Amino acid sequence: MTENTYTYRTAVALTTGLLMVFSVYGSVLGQEGRREAPIKKRLPRRSTPAFSPQNPRLELVRIPAGTFMMGSSNGPSNERPVHKVTINYSFYIGKYEVTQAQWQKVMGNNPSHFHRCGGNCPVEGVSRNDAQNFIDKLNRLDHAFKYRLPTESEWEYACRAGTAGDNAGALSDTAWFSENSGGSTHPVGQKQSNAWGLADMLGNVLEWCADSYHHTYDGAPTDGSAWLDSQQTRSEVFRGGSWCGRAPSMRATSRNDSGCGEGWLISRGLRVVAVR
Repeated sequence: MTENTYTYRTAVALTTGLLMVFSVYGSVLGQEGRREAPIKKRLPRRSTPAFSPQNPRLELVRIPAGTFMMGSSNGPSNERPVHKVTINYSFYIGKYEVTQAQWQKVMGNNPSHFHRCGGNCPVEGVSRNDAQNFIDKLNRLDHAFKYRLPTESEWEYACRAGTAGDNAGALSDTAWFSENSGGSTHPVGQKQSNAWGLADMLGNVLEWCADSYHHTYDGAPTDGSAWLDSQQTRSEVFRGGSWCGRAPSMRATSRNDSGCGEGWLISRGLRVVAVR
């Protein structure tokens, strides 16, 4: 064996031995590291308190029985023909539109786009189904009344409050609409109420009604009841105009089609009727 061969084999052996030593040492260190690693204690999960609906204590106004002329000969075809409606029963209606705080108490959420407006601002972003769900829950919380959406004729009768024209008073004094709203809803009750003490019947948010939408009043009921089509084909109607509506829609007689129930728009809210 030559000297060079011997030197080479010796170097290989030494290198192999060192690698084995490092491997064992590293393994021991790893085991030691694992043994010394602190054990993380699992913290108990915090349970989320279950939501408990509360009665929102809506303020109601009694509306007397009576007769009025519904519709307008000055408006579009969906407000005609003008016809006499007799409501031979009294009923209660919300003095204000349902507010964000009241919705929160019943539903446990707030769908409003204008949530920074505050709890006393009307709830909006409410679909027709949302409105009905709110009313169903409200009926389980308050057994003093039977709550529902107003019919179109009840709504217009309450909005007119004994007046014969399409409007009563200066619009800027009674409604939040496109010319004075600043692009937002406002707390309820800041504008002048009508003769029966109802606030924001015009402007702020649109208000769902119980009826199906019809393009004219031909064949409309004359007793205050809701005019309904089949559930499969109907679109609902809302009244009153909103913070983004223009002056022509701020009338007691103005009607709006829901567009097949697309209730996500941020101008739609509700006001309830209560009967015993």
